[in-house]
Amino acid sequence: MDMRYSRISKKKNRNKYAIFLLITLIVFLLIYILSAGTLGKMVSKLILPILSDDMNDALDEEVDDTPLTLSDETGESESSKAEYEKITDNLKINPLSIYTIQMGAFTDENNAKGFSEDLKSKGGAGYVHFDGYYRVLAVGFQSEEDAVKVRDELKADGIESNIYKIVTKGAEMQITAAKENVELIRSAFESWEKGYSGMEQILFSLDTGAASVSATITKIRELKDEMEQKQKKLEEINAGQKNIILNGLTDLYKNTCMSLENIIDVEFDNKVAISSEIKYTYIDLLIQYRNYLEHIS
Repeated sequence: MDMRYSRISKKKNRNKYAIFLLITLIVFLLIYILSAGTLGKMVSKLILPILSDDMNDALDEEVDDTPLTLSDETGESESSKAEYEKITDNLKINPLSIYTIQMGAFTDENNAKGFSEDLKSKGGAGYVHFDGYYRVLAVGFQSEEDAVKVRDELKADGIESNIYKIVTKGAEMQITAAKENVELIRSAFESWEKGYSGMEQILFSLDTGAASVSATITKIRELKDEMEQKQKKLEEINAGQKNIILNGLTDLYKNTCMSLENIIDVEFDNKVAISSEIKYTYIDLLIQYRNYLEHIS
């Protein structure tokens, strides 16, 4: 009787122990499953920022859109690196001025135009400049002394005139670009100023008889060819740009070439008309240049 009770008691204890183990195992499984999701999230939170930083670093690397030449062995060649490396340089533009002979000033534009046509027929520029008055200009000189001399000669002949000065601003700017482009822009300003200033001597030689009409047209054509070559180079580096300095400089060259072509197109044997057109262009180009410098500053 006692032995049976003992066996039954032990059997019940084993059943309780088995149930306890089963429950414990189930609890551990549940904890593992739940913690696995949480752990996964924790690991993700630790890893994603690292991956994101690496990806952002890759995206933040700017791709140089300048074409580079790679050597076969050492990567980028030294010549290509020097050619396309951007530099910053200062450019100083000197003010230009001319002293024009003003033959009349009108409040009515039509009166000014009528007087202008008469002046052109006599070899004057006939340039009408408006600044509140319609000023009719005959010719321009780089030297004030030359302008005063002409004014006094006209006065001696009973013709009244005044000196009207046209001056451009000077400018200082910083250019950041490939070295060859910086040099091109610098030379473009210098070449335009040199070519423009040289027009006065071309005109003087024509009017004094030191140069024939044929020689004068040849000089103008040579100047136009030089301007066109520079214009093409400016257009190449200006393609796709939205820079007012470069856009304006390219347009200045384009307009200068058109004005020089107008001189070439004048009737070949008409010295008076050619002289008039050169005088007109000489004044007009400086006003264009002045407007350009005012726009970029």
